[in-house]
Amino acid sequence: MAEAKSEVYFTAEDMAHKHQYTVETIWRRCRMYEQGEKGGWPHRRDGRSIRFSKQDVAAIDELMNPAPGKSAPKRKRRSLAV
Repeated sequence: MAEAKSEVYFTAEDMAHKHQYTVETIWRRCRMYEQGEKGGWPHRRDGRSIRFSKQDVAAIDELMNPAPGKSAPKRKRRSLAV
């Protein structure tokens, strides 16, 4: 008989501890994702709680630490001389 693989999910508290945020900040990031705002964190809803899969955590880590060369272009400094 084959064993069913169960997905490992992380809680908001786990993510708060990992990223050194408060749980309220984690919830705010999830609401941003649900509303389609930039900077929101992917997650899964489980009733009234939120869970993060390993794929969600990888996507969040990519958002927090983008690969080199993916950052926004730097703005040129303007001269203060009039």
